[in-house]
Amino acid sequence: MAMRSYIVLYSYFDSLVKLILRGASSLPVIGSISSSALDLLKDMVLDLNDMAFRWHGAVLLIFVTVLLMSLRVRRFWCRNLCPLGACHSIASRFPLLVRTVNPERCTRCRACEQQCRMGAIHGDGMLTYESECIRCMDCLTSCPQGAISFKFSLPWKGTRMQQADARKSVGFTRRDLLASLAVSAAAIPLIKANADAANASTSLIRPPGAAEEERFLSLCIRCGMCMKVCPTNGLQPALLESGVEGIFTPRLIPRIGWCEKNCNLCSQVCPTGAIRTVDLEERETLIIGTAVILRDLCIPWSEDRDCIVCEEMCPTATKSIRFTEKMITRNDGSRGIVKLPYVLEDICIGCGICENKCPVRGSGAIKVRRWKRGRSGNTDKVSTPRPPISS
Repeated sequence: MAMRSYIVLYSYFDSLVKLILRGASSLPVIGSISSSALDLLKDMVLDLNDMAFRWHGAVLLIFVTVLLMSLRVRRFWCRNLCPLGACHSIASRFPLLVRTVNPERCTRCRACEQQCRMGAIHGDGMLTYESECIRCMDCLTSCPQGAISFKFSLPWKGTRMQQADARKSVGFTRRDLLASLAVSAAAIPLIKANADAANASTSLIRPPGAAEEERFLSLCIRCGMCMKVCPTNGLQPALLESGVEGIFTPRLIPRIGWCEKNCNLCSQVCPTGAIRTVDLEERETLIIGTAVILRDLCIPWSEDRDCIVCEEMCPTATKSIRFTEKMITRNDGSRGIVKLPYVLEDICIGCGICENKCPVRGSGAIKVRRWKRGRSGNTDKVSTPRPPISS
């Protein structure tokens, strides 16, 4: 959540600073200063390209909500939502280090209870929710009477009265436990509800070097690092394209930004191996998709006018987009030759620059689809190295 919020906030910061400095560069007095400041910040802080991420509004709303809730409930995220805190809570039920209070010294001033950052102390400072206590020792230093101490104890020694009273006050019954397990079990098929649809989808393009879809979803921790370093801003967070379990996993949207052939940054920053390390030599022949021309939208095919943008932009050495010439008769009766583009599927690596640069408005007249082995659609062949094509 921290990295996702950082990406969203950074994109706002990046756009705002660029907007202010670019606007100030036209002013007569401070124009040169703002231009120099913009160049300096581009080298140190700002991104070379303008960054924008889909669903940034939703992420920003969650981030602001957590901040507002933290004003009302101290450490709201850590105490209620953080999955690491949940794991700590389970392990803390059998603590090695236990908080104890000397009843003869304690004056029940509740200084420790007010100081506790996790709300783990209650009962006028005498009792402790062991599953909530993080052993920060703040209560130890805040006690004016020195009545608090931490002692080592064996976790299997038996339930202490202090812990028993604390657990009893929580009110978590056996019925609550069974209900929680039932709800969790019922949620599993919902999470994978549209997994088959995601596997069949041809529009879901993963970064180069990504593992097969099922393994990719299990390895990706949705940290957003690959999206942060993408130089074209083409890697965007997925919503439901790969099921509920694929929310915020990276997908390439070529219309926003293409996959640069000489770039392997996403494979270098991935912390879990969901995107394996790819060297630049392998990257040049690594398949992530195949371009498909939509003839009803393509200018040469639908309007009998030449357009060679996709072929010009194609980065493969032998050009995966080529032309076939066709003699046509125009509306005015004149005859001429028009170049009709087509895709060589055996050469195309699916980088998406043709889709990004296509001059047709809207979604474009050429689309990159996820490549399938044998074109049968039965087995994914995502991020597969292909031998170089000789000219």
